[in-house]
Amino acid sequence: MIQYKHVCFYLLLALGSVFTTSCTKDFNPNAEYKDVTIVYGLINADDSLSSLKIVKAFTVDENVYILAKDSSENIYGDYLSVDMLEYTGTWDDLKQAYTNKKETGKVLHFSREYIYNKEDGTFYNPVQVVYRCATKGNLKTRVGSTAYLYGLRIINNNTGETVQTDQPVALVEPLKSKGLFPIDGFNLNFTNDPKSKITFSWLTVRNGRRYEPVLRFFYNETISGITHLDSLDYKLSTILSDKLNGDEAKNIDVLGSAFLRVVQNQLAAKPMADRVALGVQFIITVGAEDINNYIELSKPSTTIVQDRPEYTNMINGFGIFSSKMDNSLKSYLSYRMYDIDLEMYKALQELNVGF
Repeated sequence: MIQYKHVCFYLLLALGSVFTTSCTKDFNPNAEYKDVTIVYGLINADDSLSSLKIVKAFTVDENVYILAKDSSENIYGDYLSVDMLEYTGTWDDLKQAYTNKKETGKVLHFSREYIYNKEDGTFYNPVQVVYRCATKGNLKTRVGSTAYLYGLRIINNNTGETVQTDQPVALVEPLKSKGLFPIDGFNLNFTNDPKSKITFSWLTVRNGRRYEPVLRFFYNETISGITHLDSLDYKLSTILSDKLNGDEAKNIDVLGSAFLRVVQNQLAAKPMADRVALGVQFIITVGAEDINNYIELSKPSTTIVQDRPEYTNMINGFGIFSSKMDNSLKSYLSYRMYDIDLEMYKALQELNVGF
């Protein structure tokens, strides 16, 4: 009798954002062997290619960190049919949900492919199997009052089993220029003055629940005459929308002194390096309701109640199939050294980042 001692899977969110490992212990310890499928996919309507990770649950009572390194314990062979089915629906403001969902007959197929650049980590690498579909121009969010939704269907042609989403997923729409501040190409002028700050504002979008903002600082680094572009991220606080129909005003303040501390803490001094500051991007990764629920329920419990429900929107499997959207503003970074206190001035000079 094979035990499902650990069902482990990981998120590749690119919440830009969030990378999570989630493990449930002692799942069905007395069950006979059954193929258990784990799915992870975030669909972005702007991506030229959308990727899914489809793996097996670990089905032996062994150390999961050893099993994670063994591709034979993780991947399926070339016998899965993976498709995304298109639906239409009507938004109901009162229910905050889509009704009258109907299949359009359009089916997008995911092909099984290898990637060869997976970084070293918990799971097997550098070669991994993913399932990819050409989605740029093939996905819709809304046309007039008609919304478009997408469901995932996975058929195991060896067993005949089907894994699918419990409901079709509505895609997160891009941020609108209306309500977005500052505008693209803004000048950022941070100092250590307590009043030095910038407020980023936006309006929420249809189907977006989770907003993860990041300031990405770009700089050139030259060593021995060779220059390369590099960056570091200042991750800001996650903001949740109250409703899913969009047009809520949201904002976040970024203090100049906090930004400077991040640069100071993340950039190690390199005496032989010549660094030049280039600019920043303000990036908001917007996640749909399902991925927000998944992330929130995967967090460690902060109460005496330690057992938390396992969230999934898959039938006959586990994991998550949801949607996200990346949005960004570019900026040229401007500094006035006389506004920086002596301590920070010295630290930045030692870092040689070009200020």
